[in-house]
Amino acid sequence: MRLSKVPSIDTVKDIESTIHEVERIVGNKSIKPALKINTHCKICQFQDECKYEAIKDDNLSILPEINDKIIRSYNNRGVFTVNQLSYKFRARKDHQRKDSISYILPMRAYAIREKKVIVNEVVELPNSLVDIYIDIEGVPNENFNYLIGCIIRKENKNYTRYFWAESTSDEINMLMRFVDYICKFKDFTIYHYGSYEMNYFKKMINSLNEKSRVKLARIIDSSFNLLSIFRYNIIFPCYTNSLKHIATHLNYEWKSDIKSGKESITSRMEWNLNKSRNIKLDLILYNNNDCYALMVVSSI
Repeated sequence: MRLSKVPSIDTVKDIESTIHEVERIVGNKSIKPALKINTHCKICQFQDECKYEAIKDDNLSILPEINDKIIRSYNNRGVFTVNQLSYKFRARKDHQRKDSISYILPMRAYAIREKKVIVNEVVELPNSLVDIYIDIEGVPNENFNYLIGCIIRKENKNYTRYFWAESTSDEINMLMRFVDYICKFKDFTIYHYGSYEMNYFKKMINSLNEKSRVKLARIIDSSFNLLSIFRYNIIFPCYTNSLKHIATHLNYEWKSDIKSGKESITSRMEWNLNKSRNIKLDLILYNNNDCYALMVVSSI
């Protein structure tokens, strides 16, 4: 018997709602489309403009972990802005999970309104002799990562290292140099922010020789995702959980001329054409700034 997947009722409702909204806008040019921040915004050239408008309008969709279904539920209860949502925050009930979205979202809105950091639950970081903070730069549409940067903190001293790939053919070599260097340390924790780095390592592990695979597996097993803390445990008065927003709130400043991931991609593409030493140094500095930001947020 052959099984087929069919859309859920909620998915069908979302599709129908979108179609009706498009028809309404097409039928009346004076109607402005409803602003909604979603997962596709990350790859849109207008993401900064839309996020600015969403923050200015106090739009619920700007909050992380929120979705259309939750927004509709709040709207049905007369809640349309982040400020309105903040007044729904109440002390957690005994039966309510600390990571429940229905608890976290009003808490985040309250943190934004009061401009306070809220500790929902204390988290202990791994206890290692060496802490290593890593960040990876890549060109997504080419499926190519060209820079692995890290800051090694050992005995209260910081050491900076980077591993650079000149081209796609040099990527495996870059990764092998990285794992060889890291695995010289006997006891370490790899700190990263989000899933990008570990997804990359898991994707690439079978491309390495057996010795390097064992080393990379050790790195993966010794990793800690700092983003997980800021989703549910420590709530900052920020509209997003991005490293840049949280580190900026802690008064960290990026020193590179490159200010965003989009700019780093453009800079790498420019470097491919002219091999400019200055562009390469700025990309390395941008990456290093991210590593330092990671170290800053881990220290709270």
